[in-house]
Amino acid sequence: MRPPFLPLFVSLAACTVPDAPAAQNAPVHEVAVRVAPVERGPLARPVHAAGRVGYSAETRLAFKVGGVVARITVDEGDHVEKGQVLARLDPREIDAHLTEAESARAKAERDLERARLLHRDDVVTREVLENAGTAAEVARAGVAAARFNRRFSEIVAPQGGVVLARLVEPGEVVGPGTPILVVGSAAAGTGRVVKAGVADRDVVRLAVGDPADVELDALPGARLRGTVSEIAPAATPTTGLFEVEVRIDAAEPALAAGMIARAAIVPRATETMTTVPLAALVDADGARGHVFALAADRRHVAPHPVDIAFLVGERVALRGGLDGIAEVVSDGAAYLDDKSVVKVVAP
Repeated sequence: MRPPFLPLFVSLAACTVPDAPAAQNAPVHEVAVRVAPVERGPLARPVHAAGRVGYSAETRLAFKVGGVVARITVDEGDHVEKGQVLARLDPREIDAHLTEAESARAKAERDLERARLLHRDDVVTREVLENAGTAAEVARAGVAAARFNRRFSEIVAPQGGVVLARLVEPGEVVGPGTPILVVGSAAAGTGRVVKAGVADRDVVRLAVGDPADVELDALPGARLRGTVSEIAPAATPTTGLFEVEVRIDAAEPALAAGMIARAAIVPRATETMTTVPLAALVDADGARGHVFALAADRRHVAPHPVDIAFLVGERVALRGGLDGIAEVVSDGAAYLDDKSVVKVVAP
């Protein structure tokens, strides 16, 4: 006997409608992106170096003779003029040597005159006269040396500049050639310079006249233009680096000697490189990264690994990885993966 409720069950089952097509009609999320061309051409890899701001000429001034420092007339930071007396030794010992030399010369002159008279009367030989003449010449040279030392018992500014360092104080005993002051000066039109150490692998790519950008922590946001003015022919023994001098082109009154500076020098030597916008680079770890390129339908993207060489402003120079690709995703690249659907918008 058929159960009485079966027709009702069959009737309800026949009226059931599947809901799967509703899920298939859900809208696809599109990521708005912009694309940028991949550029290829000659490019110079910059040389980065750190150093300090200084003067084109930094002179270490010293006394020629030793003695007791009597006076130092300037202090660090003082501006000096050419010919200005900067320091003096106690002159008493030097004057005593000068007096001694002049007395020795006077005696030698008298001995020479006496020898001439005696030789004229045939009392002494020609040899005695010649020896007296030699002694007089030696005595005159002694006076000249004593006067020279007396003149250089004062330190005089060789040219106008700024006192960068005061190394001794009055009352100290110094030897000949002991540095007393360091004076910095700049030749007309040269301004300040940055002296930085560069490794041997980089210095071989540089030449005098190469342009440079200089940044300083003391002047945030300021970028100064400079030019390589001098390259040391030998490495500094203590560091193994070659000192490169970058002349800052424009006068900058806020620059002070000793400020730490970073220079990016652009050598003239170039090599063919590929560059993409910095915004196109994703998942970068310093040496490698990825960029996204559009598929043929321009609605999907594919990641491409790249080797990072260096940064050039707002672009990244690559060693390889984009052969045959003409453009990459720039704006919006950080929000993509290999399953993303994109919509390219105008720049």
